[in-house]
Amino acid sequence: MRETDLAWLAGIVDGEGSMGIYRTKPTGRMKTHSIAINLHISNSDIKIISYARYLCESIAEKPLTLNYYKRTKGFPEYKISIHAQKAILKILSAIKPYLIGKTDQAEIILSVLNNRVLWSKWPKDICTVIER
Repeated sequence: MRETDLAWLAGIVDGEGSMGIYRTKPTGRMKTHSIAINLHISNSDIKIISYARYLCESIAEKPLTLNYYKRTKGFPEYKISIHAQKAILKILSAIKPYLIGKTDQAEIILSVLNNRVLWSKWPKDICTVIER
């Protein structure tokens, strides 16, 4: 992949993206809290979001879903929602050197994901750490 593509994708994530770590509530079989890590990119231009999707799929080596939302007013919204932790790890690792506005968030998420890879699971106190 070209460096310009990675820099372009980082600009799109900085301007049109959101990322975060969230604590989930216990539901069904899960008796304890867990965490969810998400990366979203939204845009009203199908060309821009399609190219961002193509780049993310190339980096993550995984197909991603593009959702369409028709708003009651204004332009439609297209959104890529990435929940697969390995995909998020690969994408953020690739674009991190080019991020400006979301560098801190990306570093925190990468730290959590890299530690999870080392431990093969979430540490028991992860929900306490995330609440801080």
